Amino acid sequence: MADSADLQKAVGSGDGAWSATADGRGRGQLRGLDGSAVDPDRHDSFLPTVYLYDNYPGGMGQSEPLWHRQRELVKRARELVEACGCKGGCPACVGHAGRCRNHTACPGAARAGRAGGCVSVSLAKLQQLKRQAGAAPARPPRPAQATGADLSLDHLRSLLRVRGRGPEPVVRGDRSLPGTEIAPGLFFVEEFLPDPEVPPVLDGSFDRGEPVATGDVLFFDTESTGLAGGTGTRAFMIGAADWCGPRLRIRQLTLASMGAERDMLDAFAGWLQPHTVLCSYNGKCYDAPLLNTRYRLARRTSPLPGLRHVDLLYPTRRSYRGVYENCRLATIERHVLKIVREDDLPGSEAPAAWLGYIRGGGSALLRRVLVHNRQDVITLSRLLGWLAAAAD
Repeated sequence: MADSADLQKAVGSGDGAWSATADGRGRGQLRGLDGSAVDPDRHDSFLPTVYLYDNYPGGMGQSEPLWHRQRELVKRARELVEACGCKGGCPACVGHAGRCRNHTACPGAARAGRAGGCVSVSLAKLQQLKRQAGAAPARPPRPAQATGADLSLDHLRSLLRVRGRGPEPVVRGDRSLPGTEIAPGLFFVEEFLPDPEVPPVLDGSFDRGEPVATGDVLFFDTESTGLAGGTGTRAFMIGAADWCGPRLRIRQLTLASMGAERDMLDAFAGWLQPHTVLCSYNGKCYDAPLLNTRYRLARRTSPLPGLRHVDLLYPTRRSYRGVYENCRLATIERHVLKIVREDDLPGSEAPAAWLGYIRGGGSALLRRVLVHNRQDVITLSRLLGWLAAAAD
């Protein structure tokens, strides 16, 4: 899949000096990095770059349907680029033909709809530039057509010029993680803390909502590989806490391998019920959308939409904006809840700790991330009680 903005750069020079974009009439036009127009007649030759997109809904990269139809894809893609008459490349041909309102005259657009809409490049323009420059350089011999027996993953990698696997990571230090390995590469930690002073119902007016039954509340927090969001950001740890009578139960899921993500998402979904009230700190803007994305990429139905979500960041800002230097959770717990963390690993270092472990490093820093995540969900339970009591 590709973002709509990326489609405007689907055709261009290999060094990124220019790309083909659509003008106001939907026709291809060359633009430089600064957005200025580029004269195609000045480029005697260039190294083209073509991106191959997977139109499978919700997919990314090379999907199984694309693998099974590779011969048809290459054949129709060649027909598409040879038929396109745009002078400077035609990004309007990329994707479904109906996406372009003013480009019905381009024969490539109609072919794109029938072929599944995937590739566009001005092959005619490339050939014209080569003729202007003189004799074209000798083309490398075309690889032999693969037979049915040769269609393998290695052959596909060679066609796509994908680099082979690198050396196995060197294991360094202690790699043990606390908890039980409930699935290959997925570790689960559970503990109970005494919390006898929790009332059965909390006043929800601090969040401008209905009263909150403490038995329905699930505090949750994620640790991820970055703050950018999107498909490239992965949640490698999910921490949750809920009240079980006079005790606070803390549960944590940690990924020790990339392949355990679906098991982690399934386990977290099992903790949620239709009456669950989610409670987080900035979870409405970050944690919940991140998990929704991971569920979608894993071909799972996200259990989060439809559940009531109490985000403690907003009432905290209303109460303490301008009182302290900021409203970060660490600041509020230190000044309001009088909780002081000792030897705490900052959340900004969590991605490096997990990536270092995945690449063969020790688990010392990742265990500190577990401690950090554990304290976050404990703080959420304390902060909810504080805000509800202040609203009485």
